[in-house]
Amino acid sequence: QVLHPSAMEPCIDKSIPVYVRNIFNPAFPGTVIQGRSATLKDVNTQQKVKNWKSKSGEIPIKGITSVDKTALVTLEGASAGSNVAGRFMNAMDRSGINVLIITQASSEYSITVAVPENEGQKAIDALEDAFELELSRSTINSLSLVTGMAIVAIVGEGMALTSGVSATFMSSLANANVNIRLIAQGSSERQVAVVVSADDASRALRAAHMAFTLSATTASIAVLGSTGDIGSVLMKQIQGREKCLLKDLNVQLIMTCAANSRKMVIAKDINGLDMDKISD
Repeated sequence: QVLHPSAMEPCIDKSIPVYVRNIFNPAFPGTVIQGRSATLKDVNTQQKVKNWKSKSGEIPIKGITSVDKTALVTLEGASAGSNVAGRFMNAMDRSGINVLIITQASSEYSITVAVPENEGQKAIDALEDAFELELSRSTINSLSLVTGMAIVAIVGEGMALTSGVSATFMSSLANANVNIRLIAQGSSERQVAVVVSADDASRALRAAHMAFTLSATTASIAVLGSTGDIGSVLMKQIQGREKCLLKDLNVQLIMTCAANSRKMVIAKDINGLDMDKISD
């Protein structure tokens, strides 16, 4: 959120690489944004569809992101009349509400938008005013607000006309037992976004990263008797193979629990325990 979108235009036009670095960890190499996988013209003219899994080493997406503290606002009504979507969005616009995602049934029976959580009730109030007559006549069944949501999105120009990307994304979330509340995809095929419970957002991000091999596959380890003779040798063997597993097999070992006959230590976050300090 430091780089203004307008500043990206010359970088895109002149193919200028953009380096994204962590100011709290300057030694970390960070990310380089450069080149284009496909333009909008390519998407509109290209007809051949490719499967991303058939090309080794080519990953169709370049990033996975999330937006926390969002809410879902839904309007449902079997006979709400014509131009429901237009009136819905006009109400949002008049109230200055930032709509993050919108989905609509083809019959206009229901419309759902994702908005910042702190604007959720404001959105409901705006819609109650806009559809006051329909609500009084019960031609609109309900207006509902669901808070505690988060948006998880995969982004990449390489997704255009590439089959299997959305399926891989959805399967990864299903395998991680993440329930999807809303799905949206841009017409340019450069982004697929889902809305999930905020409690599931971190798990969804990790699952998507692993599915597209943007990060290593995580293997959680718990060692019982970690300070005994056998446990100590096992710990040294694990540490000795840790870098090789990451480099050769893209598997990252995370120590989640270590215990002996006297005490047990459990990791407090997703980074796991420091293996060098287990004996302490």
